Amino acid sequence: MLRKHINLISKDKLKELPFYSWNCITLKTKRRDIDIVIKDTKTMKILIKFLVYSLYTLNGYRDTAKTIIDEMNAASFKKFSFESGI
Repeated sequence: MLRKHINLISKDKLKELPFYSWNCITLKTKRRDIDIVIKDTKTMKILIKFLVYSLYTLNGYRDTAKTIIDEMNAASFKKFSFESGI
């Protein structure tokens, strides 16, 4: 319903909307959902990269990338050890 309403708004009125849907991110916690609006694209990208890195996620769920990251770190350490002679 809301999308249909927004599609019918004139272009002049669209510029008056407080934010767009891609400016929003929802963080789900055990107790509640937290909705955040970030209008700056660069800041949004920084936040998303931080969340992906700190949560070890591939698909939005915590620790889904942990095994891949551990394997990459082990391979990197092995390569460093071989190249440096340690």
